[in-house]
Amino acid sequence: MVAHFLPELFADPFTYDPLRFAPGREEDKADRFALIGFGGGIHKCAGMNFANQEMFVITALLFQQFDVELLTPSPSVERGLGASRPTPTWIRLKRKAHFTRPNTFLSSAAGGSWLKTPT
Repeated sequence: MVAHFLPELFADPFTYDPLRFAPGREEDKADRFALIGFGGGIHKCAGMNFANQEMFVITALLFQQFDVELLTPSPSVERGLGASRPTPTWIRLKRKAHFTRPNTFLSSAAGGSWLKTPT
């Protein structure tokens, strides 16, 4: 986080200025370690594991409550010089019949989260 406040890399580093990353200025490109986002090495973002768990829970709830149909015939991954990314992929979601009741809700407690439906 210290790199984000170095005056050698950023003009007026303690002022909120999102335009410092805009084309033409791109102060974050002055050094490859000028902007370390979620961190690297042994000191990564403290919320990284929480974010991964959130993605797993959301995905599980999606497949629990919806029938998912893949509409794109052959989805693939585009690889290039930058980050790999999926090609545009279309899906159809149809809510499962037993999850159409309006009083179905997600509840959470100290022991975790669960889907609660009336019996």
